[in-house]
Amino acid sequence: MYEPFAKILKHVPGYKFEMVFDVGANVGSLTKQFYEDLPLAKILAFEPVLSTFDAACAQTVDCDRVTVLNLALGSSEGTTHMRVGDNSEMNRVDRRGGGQIVRMSTIDHICSGYEITRISYLKIDTEGHDLEVLKGAAHMLRNTDFVECEVSLNSYNKYHVSYDEVNEFLEPFGFGVFHLFEQTMEWIARAPILRRANIVFVSSRIYGNLADAR
Repeated sequence: MYEPFAKILKHVPGYKFEMVFDVGANVGSLTKQFYEDLPLAKILAFEPVLSTFDAACAQTVDCDRVTVLNLALGSSEGTTHMRVGDNSEMNRVDRRGGGQIVRMSTIDHICSGYEITRISYLKIDTEGHDLEVLKGAAHMLRNTDFVECEVSLNSYNKYHVSYDEVNEFLEPFGFGVFHLFEQTMEWIARAPILRRANIVFVSSRIYGNLADAR
């Protein structure tokens, strides 16, 4: 099972995953794992680069609860530029322009169109664009239980958005840090400091209820 899901089920017994967003689905491997791990959840996956989107669709073709959309997500509607390379895991939004032009939407707009009122788990892996995705979810974050972002944990790493920025943005919505996953040491300078991690935040609606129960 995907490690964050296992940790949630351990610490929040009986929690039910109903709607999962996979933002930055790449070729769909993790999307398919979500489908297999969560037999009752609906999964909405987003992949903006057409060739990678096609691979994600092929990967999940037999997954009836999965919908894959050929979109980038951000803080506004329109289009954006993607820097695309040989390794699709490194594809990223390029604010300077150039690269492929792709369609972009927001989480709030998608949820309105699909009549989604609650997100159980919002996973974001967009190579430094995570905060912009969160900004496009200003309404839905109040109805989201868990958020996973890939963040930088030291000043050397400018590739990912900093933990401080993400935490500062999420705190007013009532989120606190749940757990750190995939901690990676500094690989460029070969320094003994933590370069990045996937951090899962939990809504106070979840941990507040647990405190009330005690």
